[in-house]
Amino acid sequence: MICPLFHLKLLFFAWVWFYDDLVKKILVFGSAGKVGSTLVPYLKEKGYEVIAATRQDCDLCKQNDLVDYIVSQKPDVIINCAAISGIESCLDDPVTCHYVNVMAPQTMAQVSQKEGIKLIHLSTDYVLDGRRPGLKTEQDRIRPINTYGESKAEAEWRVMDECPSSIIARVSWVFGSLGKPGFAEAIWNKLLKGELISAVGDKDSIPTWLPDLVEWLSEMIELPSCSGIYQLCNSGEPLTWSQYAQLVIDSAYSHGAIEKKPTIEVQKLDEMSHFRDARPRYTAMSCQKLANLLDKPIRSYEEAIDLAIQSYVARLKDAR
Repeated sequence: MICPLFHLKLLFFAWVWFYDDLVKKILVFGSAGKVGSTLVPYLKEKGYEVIAATRQDCDLCKQNDLVDYIVSQKPDVIINCAAISGIESCLDDPVTCHYVNVMAPQTMAQVSQKEGIKLIHLSTDYVLDGRRPGLKTEQDRIRPINTYGESKAEAEWRVMDECPSSIIARVSWVFGSLGKPGFAEAIWNKLLKGELISAVGDKDSIPTWLPDLVEWLSEMIELPSCSGIYQLCNSGEPLTWSQYAQLVIDSAYSHGAIEKKPTIEVQKLDEMSHFRDARPRYTAMSCQKLANLLDKPIRSYEEAIDLAIQSYVARLKDAR
């Protein structure tokens, strides 16, 4: 007869193994940025041990230091939100752009492959061919037309080459944080100040709401077989910046934040003289592959924008 104590020990070790398998240590690079600053607290609330890495913790331009830092932290998962994302910043300083946007992700992939770490690397719709209208899938050609897009495209290739089990998560027009404002927040702030609203009407993409984005990333962490390129954005048809601005205005009006809807001054992309590097015109991404992976519909950007503005209105009322 097997001693009952033996059964208890087996149950104890099984529980320890199961618990260890569930609890993840996640290393987030770019933790102070727009995505990282929302992702870190979200993951902590989910019960993960999170290492929030900033520039002060690790200089991504120093590859040897990056290797040592990752190995010393012993993460189960790396989520790389770090990037030089300013289009003109990349144009003016292509060397730093290359180190941060290309070499650092490649190094993360090399270490991840060697140490058995799951890597999620954030990319952008700017890698896509923006020469024709319509929603782009993950299989569509990538042919970037500016320094930033070129660096992110090269990073995608290098990450997948070094660590084929990695996840490339493309995002676009990220919004949802008043502290790290995106386009929706910029329009919201102009509305509150009564300023002129202007926006480009001949370039399109798809917005990505931060609360949805961090939820998708969290779900992807727990899918061991998930790898490859995924487009993480809200659902809907391509829309221009001017159409995007109109949705923000309509939502603000419907929730009582403004008494009258202002008229949008529609601009042309070629008229934007402060855009010194080219912008692709048509980079709207399809999120169908993401919906299939998560086995659920993806929230529309119309609903996401309205929820975001509703929350800003509530915060405004609380402040008063």
